[in-house]
Amino acid sequence: MLLALKKAWSRRTASAREENLEDSPAAGRGRDGWPVRAAGSVPNTGNGQLAEVIELPGAWQPRPRKRSWQVLSGSDTGMATAEYAIATLATVGFAGLLVLIMRSGEVRALLMNIIEQALSVV
Repeated sequence: MLLALKKAWSRRTASAREENLEDSPAAGRGRDGWPVRAAGSVPNTGNGQLAEVIELPGAWQPRPRKRSWQVLSGSDTGMATAEYAIATLATVGFAGLLVLIMRSGEVRALLMNIIEQALSVV
């Protein structure tokens, strides 16, 4: 359900809109970035009078917000970064181990044998 004002708010400045929503716990942001209110809240027109709100049936419904990294609480906020760091260190360690194995004489001889057999078949 979308709420619309009978009085035009378009003439008001963005700062006036922000001030009007500051003390509202139901305030949020719409798709266009302007502050929006939840159903049942009554906006102030700025001159001390309350604006009349009408309901527009069949209007756009906001989707519930998904949990993102910004709303993680406490010690979970840096978990993604720590996981990437651990995976990077493990990858570097594994690459170093492969370099050591590949430089050994036995592995070189084994690889040369495989290459020679493959070339002799062709």
